[in-house]
Parts: sequence; structure tokens; C-alpha cells
Amino acid sequence: PNNSDTDNDGILDADEKVTIEPVNKAPLASASPTSNEPLTDTDVFARDFLTTYFSLKEGGKPADQATLIESALTDIQAQKPNISLSKIDDLLLTHPTNQKNALTVYGQQLGEVIARHPKAKEDELAILQKAFTEKNIAQLAKLDPLIADYRLFLAELLILSIPTEAAEAHLGIVNGVETAIFALDEIRNASADPLRALIRLSTYRSGADTLLQGFRDLNSILQREEISYSKNEAGILISYFAAL
Repeated sequence: PNNSDTDNDGILDADEKVTIEPVNKAPLASASPTSNEPLTDTDVFARDFLTTYFSLKEGGKPADQATLIESALTDIQAQKPNISLSKIDDLLLTHPTNQKNALTVYGQQLGEVIARHPKAKEDELAILQKAFTEKNIAQLAKLDPLIADYRLFLAELLILSIPTEAAEAHLGIVNGVETAIFALDEIRNASADPLRALIRLSTYRSGADTLLQGFRDLNSILQREEISYSKNEAGILISYFAAL
């Protein structure tokens, strides 16, 4: 009682005050994504995978791996990709009095556009195959110049004057390119969302099919109008792609 400095710290007990530091109680949510942050397809897959697993387990059913994967992928694959596709109204349509002559000129101009965008030494399918079979995502950087060239190709397609008879076929070509660009863009970002990249492989294939079908439809129109091109004319490329 007579010792005014019981803890021998050099400060009298009367002068010491007990202070309580406030505890930093930052909400846990601040360390995790907000509820407004969209889930990647990989996140959705993981969530649905676990949901299906516990559902099967609670029901006393065996949680077969194939069943889990198929179930978790179903919802993701069912979601249509949000692709901004051009419509007929976005094309520069002409209403020529001489349809055959206009189609001949258009086919040659389209061939010239195609010729200005030759395929690279290593095309996108070869790049994708190497990236995924070798598990080397860095290979996807090789898609950048291809995507850039697709964009230039698309820009030229959209400024061509198109006879009304070829409008639907040309739109198919345009939409095919737009779909391919969309898919390759998402595949390029595989490191951010690996599962979405894999799913977009089928989107890319769909775009390629739409593109080739557009060339086939256009080639049929040219044949119906008895329009053909010599080997020295760029328009011959239409029949080449139609035959793929």
C-alpha cells in the first residue's frame, strides 16, 4: 500500500491509466468479393459442383464424379453467350436494277477483302490445341494478332455495298466473324476464367460454321445467277471457302 509504483516502471500508480485499444472489426465481406461482383464460369462450376455433391450425399446417392461434372456444366452451357451481332439494317444494302452485274462486282470486292487478310502461319486452331494439350496458357498470346486481323476483316465487311439478294448470306459471314472474335477474346483470357475459355471453344466452332454457311449460301446465289470468276480474280475465293 505504501509503494506508489507497484510495477516498478517508474510511473506512479496514481498516474497510470488503463486504456483499451479499440479492436479493428472490419467486416469479413471487405476481404471477399461483393455480392454485386459477377461470378466467373469457373466460380459457378465450383458452386454448382458442391451443391450437387451435398444434395446427392444427403439423399443417400453415390456422388459419381461424372454425374457431378455433367450437372455442374449443364447450367453454364445453357447460358447463351452475350454476343453483339449485326443485323440486316447494319449492312450497306443496294437496290440495283441490274442484279447480276451488281452481284458480280460485289463478289469480286468481297474476294479482295478476303485476300487482304491471309491466314497466319499458325492459325487459331493450332494455337488453341497447343495451349490446352500442353497446358501452356502463355501460348494464347499468339491469338492477339489473329484477333486484331479478324477485327479489321469485320470492319471491311461492314462497309461493302451489298446487293439485296446477297444480304442474308453476307450477314451470315459477318455474324460468323463476330462470333469468332467474341469467342477468341474470351479464350484469350483463360487465366482469368479457365472454364469459360473451354466452353467458348464450342462458341468459336459455331462462329466458324456460321461463317462457312454464309459463303455457301452466297456461292449458291452466284451459281444461280451464272456468275463465275477466273483463277486470277479474287471472287474465286468465295467458291473456295464454300467448299470447305
